[in-house]
Amino acid sequence: MKRVILLEKRKKARELNREGWSIQKISCHLGANWESVKRWLEMDLHELDHDRRGRTRGKMIKYDGEQKRRVLEIRRRLRAEGRPYGASPVSEAYTAMYGGEVSVWFVNA
Repeated sequence: MKRVILLEKRKKARELNREGWSIQKISCHLGANWESVKRWLEMDLHELDHDRRGRTRGKMIKYDGEQKRRVLEIRRRLRAEGRPYGASPVSEAYTAMYGGEVSVWFVNA
């Protein structure tokens, strides 16, 4: 669901609740789960306008597309040479080639 649509649904749920609609009736009207509607009604006004889906609080995005491209290239090269191309060898090759470290978790993803 697009972020704009979600934010509008939250506001509409608040509006309908003020008009006396039940949570169940609001959820049917908006096509949302009743538990979501209940949570929207309990949110502060500040939270209503912010959509944080898909992001863990306080976590920064560490790797970008360039690192991913490099990892895939290293893996392809190792495979073509007939060498092991698991997470540890790829991570070691990345460090040797580019100087920075890449986590085994990221290589496996």
